[in-house]
Amino acid sequence: MYQISDIAKHLQLPESTVRTWRDQFSLFVPGTGEGRARRFSEEEFQLFLEIAHHKQQRLTVPEITDRLTKRHALTMPDESHPEESLAENLPQIIYRMAEHIATLQTRLDQMDAAQREGLSQVSDELASTRETLLQEIQKRDSQHEQVIKERDDKVLQQLEAWREETRTARVQRKGWWPFSRH
Repeated sequence: MYQISDIAKHLQLPESTVRTWRDQFSLFVPGTGEGRARRFSEEEFQLFLEIAHHKQQRLTVPEITDRLTKRHALTMPDESHPEESLAENLPQIIYRMAEHIATLQTRLDQMDAAQREGLSQVSDELASTRETLLQEIQKRDSQHEQVIKERDDKVLQQLEAWREETRTARVQRKGWWPFSRH
């Protein structure tokens, strides 16, 4: 009989990884006992080795479950009366399935929360970027308005200077022309 720590040492993996696999594949490696007293048979140990092999191949949990289901059917201890064995083991099978469903639901909830958090962060970043862009546009508009005002002021000054030069030139012309009107 093997403990989680024995299996983890043999696979050279953290115990937490093996515990995760135990939870993910509890229908195939239920073990006996509870908590730290839980032990795994040689057959279950071999299943852990197979799971490790599939994980190294980068297979997903559903893919591994499918392969384990095809290779390792749930066997009943007493094959002479399968209906009695099924009836005896049905509560344990239902309990394992319920554990597996609860684990999957927890993971789905975690993924959903992470996705919502990610969307919230993206939304916040977009709002911040929009505000920054609006401020930059307002700043540039203000700068453009200032440049235009300065240019208009220069043009007006040049027009006034030209007008003044024109008046001065008229007055000077009037003085030397004897037939000019006064």
